[in-house]
Amino acid sequence: VGNYIVDCHQFRYTMANKNQELAKLVMDLLCKIAKQKTTHIREEFHKIATHVQRKNGTVEKLDEMKKFIAQLPETITEMMGKIDDMNTYYTILESFQYGLTDEESKHKWEAKYWPRKLDGILEATAKQLEQEEENLHEIMVTEQEAFTKEVDRLQRIVATFSKHTDPAQSAEVASQVKVLNKQIRECVERARDFNNKQRLFNDPVTDYRHVVDLEKEFKPYSDLWTTTFLWQDSYRKWHTDPFDTLNAEEIESVVTGAGKTMLQLAKTFRDKAAMLKIVEDVQKGVQEFKPLVPIAGALLNPGMKERHWEGLSEKLGIRLVLGETLNTMHDCYQLADHKDEIVVNCEVAAKEYQIEQQLDQMKAKWDNKNLVLESYKATKTYILVGSAEISEL
Repeated sequence: VGNYIVDCHQFRYTMANKNQELAKLVMDLLCKIAKQKTTHIREEFHKIATHVQRKNGTVEKLDEMKKFIAQLPETITEMMGKIDDMNTYYTILESFQYGLTDEESKHKWEAKYWPRKLDGILEATAKQLEQEEENLHEIMVTEQEAFTKEVDRLQRIVATFSKHTDPAQSAEVASQVKVLNKQIRECVERARDFNNKQRLFNDPVTDYRHVVDLEKEFKPYSDLWTTTFLWQDSYRKWHTDPFDTLNAEEIESVVTGAGKTMLQLAKTFRDKAAMLKIVEDVQKGVQEFKPLVPIAGALLNPGMKERHWEGLSEKLGIRLVLGETLNTMHDCYQLADHKDEIVVNCEVAAKEYQIEQQLDQMKAKWDNKNLVLESYKATKTYILVGSAEISEL
């Protein structure tokens, strides 16, 4: 073999280019990571700055803002660590003289400057919060003065509410009761709100127990006139509306509720003759009407069919036909002595109706079910598919 020459120029050139490309890729990757960290830092600081600069408007939001600012040092310390981490990447890029665009350089310095910028914002925010707190405190004091006058007004009304003694005016008085109940409940809520605000302002907490006591003091009058009106209105409706349009459950509920309420109020108003007279009048009406409740409940049973009406008429010797001999509740008074017979007869109708309802429900479930005959293996016989599911219904 003779002498020969190996030319490595091309190889060296190729490898050098490869190394440069690889180095460029690594630098680009480091720059991308640095940019991501920079963006994250800028966004986080911007969120904090936006949050602390917003208006609060209420004591509760002001307190939330103070708590948020109080925990910021910990957050900022964490963010400073992220800035140091970001700087590590930019230091590496600078050591290799990697060129940043103007925008990248601008964002880097913005991220590094944010802690100092945020300090200035927090300083301005502290002054703003102080002014807001002062303004909100003045507003609260003014509102409390108006609130005190409102409570005094309601106390005078409640203290003189016993002047209402005419049951014939129950609709008008019940309407006033509804308004007063709403106003008193609002005062109770406002009293709690004032106390919460006072705690947030570190003010002495005002004792508003008299507001809660006002609600308790008015409750007997509220129950009296609300129940009296409900009883009178229901009684009129039951004796004027067509019998078959009445609601048996509503009748029982009103009668039971009125009886219990008036029993309690009889004890409450035992020393107030005018109020006790109203209670006793309603109690008397309830007791007189009470025997009709099971009768109405039985006759208004939706299971009552024509055959049941005919059978009941025959047993009682009284012709009962809805819309003819049984038009309103007035027609039920003649049936009071036959209560037990009516209830027993109508219970049969109710049970039949319940069975009909269950059968209808079962039929509805079966309507969309199909039985399918399928051949069973090679036996030349068939099996019924779907029967198990239907039997479970």
